[in-house]
Amino acid sequence: LIESPLIIQLHVVAAIPARMIGPIAIFGRTSWRVHKIAGYSWMVAMLVLATTALFIPSHDLAVIGHFGPIHLFSVMSYWGIANGIWLARQRRIAEHRIALKWTWFGAMGAAGLANFLPGRTINEVFFGGAPDAGWIVIAVGTALLVFLWQRDRGHAMRLA
Repeated sequence: LIESPLIIQLHVVAAIPARMIGPIAIFGRTSWRVHKIAGYSWMVAMLVLATTALFIPSHDLAVIGHFGPIHLFSVMSYWGIANGIWLARQRRIAEHRIALKWTWFGAMGAAGLANFLPGRTINEVFFGGAPDAGWIVIAVGTALLVFLWQRDRGHAMRLA
């Protein structure tokens, strides 16, 4: 990772706080002030993450230029964050929660897991000579995302 291009290093530096702060803002039972600070911090990290992602080539999966399907998550992140802020300012809090949870599940969940596909830099950093191990991470991560989604849906239904 240290020998990776600067854009990948910046991407990873943004991913760490996005991964750590996001769940506090999105799933945490915190005060309004903590939620707002964590939420804005997560959004800044996500915007840096989405922007740096656009400069990382998709190599084997490139469809248009160096862009591949994973780059759609950057667009989704921009839209989700902008929509989430707009909804909060409109005092449409239930929709705000849904918009940002979808952003988290898509950008941090699905896109994050896609980085473990064989041939991706993160896969090489974690697994080096055993790139197929990434498939195990993807399977376990997908199961965890489904569990979180179901748990959160159950909580939302109890609140309704």
